[in-house]
Amino acid sequence: MAKATNQDVLRGIQNYFILPLLVFAMSSTLHGYLIGKLLLYGDKHNNDDGMCISRTDATINSSCTLNLLLNNGSSTSSEEFIQWVVSSRILLLGFPTQQALQHQIFESILSAVCWGACFLFIRKGCNPETRQGFFTKFWRGTCFSMLSIFNGSMLRAIVKGSIFPLGSFCTCFKMVISCSCSQLWSFIEQNDNEFICTSLYNACVVGICWGIGNTLVGRRINPAKLYPTATFIQRHWKDVSCGVLQMGTSNIIKALWKHYTQIELVEIQLANLFASLLAYTPLMATKLLRRMYLFTFGECQTTELQPYHHLYESIRVGLSWGFTSLFIRRGLNPDLRDGGKFVIKYWRDALFGAFALACCVFLKLATRRWLARLAALFVFNQTGPLTRDEL
Repeated sequence: MAKATNQDVLRGIQNYFILPLLVFAMSSTLHGYLIGKLLLYGDKHNNDDGMCISRTDATINSSCTLNLLLNNGSSTSSEEFIQWVVSSRILLLGFPTQQALQHQIFESILSAVCWGACFLFIRKGCNPETRQGFFTKFWRGTCFSMLSIFNGSMLRAIVKGSIFPLGSFCTCFKMVISCSCSQLWSFIEQNDNEFICTSLYNACVVGICWGIGNTLVGRRINPAKLYPTATFIQRHWKDVSCGVLQMGTSNIIKALWKHYTQIELVEIQLANLFASLLAYTPLMATKLLRRMYLFTFGECQTTELQPYHHLYESIRVGLSWGFTSLFIRRGLNPDLRDGGKFVIKYWRDALFGAFALACCVFLKLATRRWLARLAALFVFNQTGPLTRDEL
């Protein structure tokens, strides 16, 4: 069986991280250039009925400018094409603005890096079954997993923004359910149909995009899983299918958990639980934990229940993933099920995986806060130094 090498990792980073970033940067820059061309065209063809393109407002009123171009005899086919490209936002991959695209790229990179760190040092490093030499064994696979997370996250945002938005899914869902089973649709209408459509939509998009990223990126660039190529689909389709089902089910469980629980009540119970636990710990340790949290997230944003809100979110995400990972991805896979022995065989991996994902939630929150503080240090404030609240 072929093994992954450092060259495979570098090639994967080049093809599935650096190259997409260059494409995103070029398309975003080209979109801005075309907006500038439209602004020049607007300066030439402004009329008294109203300005469709304004230099003081970077937003383009696509319907107004399109009517102007179509009704103006002096417009050329190239100007019409530029207007169509800008109004369709095809160069921004469906994102409304360049800033939205940049923000999504940042979030995708952050998700990949945080999950990679937690996967390697918690899921593999803390598990006694994989602890021995975990860094040498799993760092290449972690890099491939991070690349699949980055590409899958970008794909998910593009699908939600332009390819198949929520409104289209809800329309199709309503047509299918009402035609096949009218009684079921009547029940759904009486029980928050918007929440049901949104939950199913998010579950489908998350699961399918994870499967595409995991298959076309995470597994295809890893020689240990790619070869022999003739049996690639045959060897991996069961695990990928169960993984897609797992990710979708996990998303539905998280949505139901959040929708049907009183979050404030749970946070109060968590606060009481930790208060009783910290009562038996040294006072210095309690103060240290409090200071670490305040240093990470800032005192200005911290309420009495704020730490427990973050804790509750991480528990919700981690438990949903761990439960579905064990009983769906492992339990439904006929190659791994082995009667009922899969629980004994994979419970540690599911446990430490759930813990890793819970820590990943905290790590993403902390990283956003640290980066915001770091950026604030380089901001020139004309009114004086930044205040404590601004930091």
